[in-house]
Amino acid sequence: MTADELTISLRYARFDVLVNEIKVGGAPINNVLNWFYRILSKAGMYARPANYKSLYEMRAEALRAQLQQDEEVCRQIRELECEAQFRQIMSDPEGEDYQSLLSQVSDFTVNLNSKTVLERELKDIFLSKVEEEHSVPGKFDLPPLTEPVLA
Repeated sequence: MTADELTISLRYARFDVLVNEIKVGGAPINNVLNWFYRILSKAGMYARPANYKSLYEMRAEALRAQLQQDEEVCRQIRELECEAQFRQIMSDPEGEDYQSLLSQVSDFTVNLNSKTVLERELKDIFLSKVEEEHSVPGKFDLPPLTEPVLA
């Protein structure tokens, strides 16, 4: 057994004893060294516990969770920016953007004289326009990370 294999086996055994609180015959292990030596002499190496995570695995999980959280926050920011932009367009009915959206609304909706229905259709048109712009590659891509990623 190499020194690296022994180190790994010790990590796994330590994890089993401290975290999984394994017992031999229903009782806590009295002599850890004898117990560990017995396992190594039978199996050649201590098997990795099913719930064991290395430091790299824990870091990867933390980074994955952080990236998911960052993506969710970016999505929320984009939604809020879209809402603010739409509200700005709606505040100026004589403006070019409002008139452009209004020209795409069906005559039925305009003649209905319902402000909520009109606003809903204007928003649908606006959001579809934003979605089209968003689907253009590179137009709304996130800037590259400037902070170093954990090694």
